[in-house]
Amino acid sequence: MARMVDVSEKEPTLREAVAKARLRVSEDVAESLRAGELPKGDAVEAARIAGIMAAKKTPELIPLCHPIELAQVKVEVELKEREAEVRAEVRAFSRTGVEMEALVAAAVAALTLYDMVKGIDRGAEITEVCLLEKRGGKSGTWRKDEGKGGIGQHEPEERGVQGPGSGDRAQGRLGAGGGCARRPGEEASEPLSLGGDTAAEGDPALRRQVLSQGARCGDRPRCLRRESDH
Repeated sequence: MARMVDVSEKEPTLREAVAKARLRVSEDVAESLRAGELPKGDAVEAARIAGIMAAKKTPELIPLCHPIELAQVKVEVELKEREAEVRAEVRAFSRTGVEMEALVAAAVAALTLYDMVKGIDRGAEITEVCLLEKRGGKSGTWRKDEGKGGIGQHEPEERGVQGPGSGDRAQGRLGAGGGCARRPGEEASEPLSLGGDTAAEGDPALRRQVLSQGARCGDRPRCLRRESDH
């Protein structure tokens, strides 16, 4: 069942995101864009304003997005030989990220450019809409050009998915329950415990991680029992 994720227990932090979109056009239309001589007028300015307005309307367009008080939305359009590249930057002090706001801003700005040129270039094509960078929140900074990502790197707890970062959350739960949140090879001062959380018994992956942590800290597998069993 689709649902909005509860972020009420999160602390607000500075969130930033950058997205881009590309519109490919003919050489003649690209020249008209640069000269500002399209039949509908200044396409670049229209796209900028449309992108800013769209970012503020994101929760009305994407049903499970949280309404966010945006601090800044910046949309720029760079005109190249046969292409217009849109870059959207969004900032907010919030409990959740602003990736969708940046993506919506870039996408709508590109759609506006398409609308401005479609009468004279039926072959105009939006070729790309993507996230370039996000900053803030538990997952920190992510950049597309570093080749990192995939499911789990983008605020895994907020999006309700598990991915490469889920092991870090499991480790945090073990440490909070009195377990060995220590460097590998360091001697354990107390048995590894789940603090009453029996998730490991029903989750083979988490169970293997608990056993692995216990082995590195010198604990025996008995640490998988609940606190009440000790």
